[in-house]
Amino acid sequence: MKRRVVGALTAAVTLLSVAATPSAASGFAVMRHDNVTVVYDTARGTADVYWGFARRVTGFSSQVKLPTGTLSTKDYRGGCRYDHETVTCRRYGLPTLRQKFTFDGPDDFLVQLEVSSDKPLTTNEMTPVLVEGGVDVGTNGDRRMLLVPVDNDNWVRYESKPINDITPKQRSFEVTTVFDDTSRRGFVFGSVDHDTWKSGVTGQGHNGRLDRLEVTAGLTDYQYDYGTADNRYQKPRELLPHRPVTGTTVTSPRMMVGYFDDWRAGMETFGKANA
Repeated sequence: MKRRVVGALTAAVTLLSVAATPSAASGFAVMRHDNVTVVYDTARGTADVYWGFARRVTGFSSQVKLPTGTLSTKDYRGGCRYDHETVTCRRYGLPTLRQKFTFDGPDDFLVQLEVSSDKPLTTNEMTPVLVEGGVDVGTNGDRRMLLVPVDNDNWVRYESKPINDITPKQRSFEVTTVFDDTSRRGFVFGSVDHDTWKSGVTGQGHNGRLDRLEVTAGLTDYQYDYGTADNRYQKPRELLPHRPVTGTTVTSPRMMVGYFDDWRAGMETFGKANA
């Protein structure tokens, strides 16, 4: 109990000290709305996300897949700048990346990735939410991740898998919740725009949390092996990867990131965001 109190006080002091420091001088930008605080390290191109004084998401960045390779906000070597809920990353010889944040409800926010250049760009995969430091529900109950099927044909089933069994081979299409089935606390991650992109979520579970999470535009069930007891007879619907999107500016869907006392209320919030 003493360690928890000390940890909470340390987090509170850290948040207060960062918020009191000008972002240009500290290299940090702080976006705060109701229960959510995003602390963005512009030098590294990554962010941590707090709900209250508890850090729930660590090492959050964005990336896009281009014909020349994958480009991340972490590749700009201090070239990221924050202004009015937008982080713009520039570096000579590279396209410009922008992360656009929107804060509406008390427990969630949206993030959208934009890549732009003077010459046309082509991509079939954009990941506005890439977490490599950890996604932690913050409980010790029955922690799980929901896998949403790509459609409802052929009696395909939803799956609620133990968090430690989650690997990148599993996919949840358009939305997922990472939750504790005992307390009902949990996250909701998903796409709220569906005009151009098909989207999905993958993760890597370990020791009761996700060590990695990707919320990706351009994720389909192409070459996907359902491979579980309930869905082992399913066949992928997609015969090709996601089609490329081309332009001098290419924009991802807005992706929702939320943490809720009851994940079911979070899914209601997600539904309203899509309405």
